[in-house]
Amino acid sequence: MDFGAIISWLRDLWNDYIMFWWVIDQYNRGIVLRNGKFHKILEPGFHLKVPFIDKVLEHTVVMTTMHLPPQSLKTKDNKSIVTKVIVKYHISDIKLFLLTVWDATDVISDVTQGIVRDVVVNSTLEHLNGGTINGTITRRTKTQVITFGVEVEKVTITNLDEIKSLRLFNESDGAVVINE
Repeated sequence: MDFGAIISWLRDLWNDYIMFWWVIDQYNRGIVLRNGKFHKILEPGFHLKVPFIDKVLEHTVVMTTMHLPPQSLKTKDNKSIVTKVIVKYHISDIKLFLLTVWDATDVISDVTQGIVRDVVVNSTLEHLNGGTINGTITRRTKTQVITFGVEVEKVTITNLDEIKSLRLFNESDGAVVINE
């Protein structure tokens, strides 16, 4: 073990087990796990905790955005497109957010990308360019991620571009798709 790892381990030991107080900043919320089980929610401010018994988990709850990676999809009318999406959200229930899902940002990303895919493959390019799909995607995403303590404010498609796909065949390893 190197010196930096030892210092990090000692800091974590101090924060998680020995320290008897905790301060939650205004833009965060937290929960206390007592002997590994949920005990209570912590609002911003100074809090006492029982050393070796209580562990505090906290997370930022204010509005943030997530830029999703580009998706290459085909529309109902067989047009190849690439979409880029931004999700604007905040944490509405810190207990659900911290205790019901391992990596909530991955869940938000995966759920939103799945919904974008469903909407695109069931729509024509003309309909997608009509401007109503942001609302549809936002509503559907909201209903799915609220169960994880996340409230989606808005999902915005920032890019929706038609692309040309070329499919090349290689005998040894199958098809390779190249987008121009």
